Amino acid sequence: MNVKTTIPGVQNSFLHQRSLSRHVHYQNADIEIIPDITVFTREIDHDWRRRNFVNTLKETLYSLEVKASERHKGRLQQKEIETDIRKRVAQQAEPV
Repeated sequence: MNVKTTIPGVQNSFLHQRSLSRHVHYQNADIEIIPDITVFTREIDHDWRRRNFVNTLKETLYSLEVKASERHKGRLQQKEIETDIRKRVAQQAEPV
């Protein structure tokens, strides 16, 4: 399930640069991460709503991007894999 996770006040330089690459009207200190698979602790108690983003981020055990399944006759590029790995590492490094 795709669960949109908002990271408020991004501290990580990688995520901050990604935020700055957005259109000027959408740049801010928050960034949304939407992994393809997310595993939560039991403490989430089935409440992964977007407006509950602090708890959603805090209770995430594992997030995974599954790019290959989204392709039809396309090739997965090395840069996409590297970017997804950097996003996951940056998400874990963010203070909650």
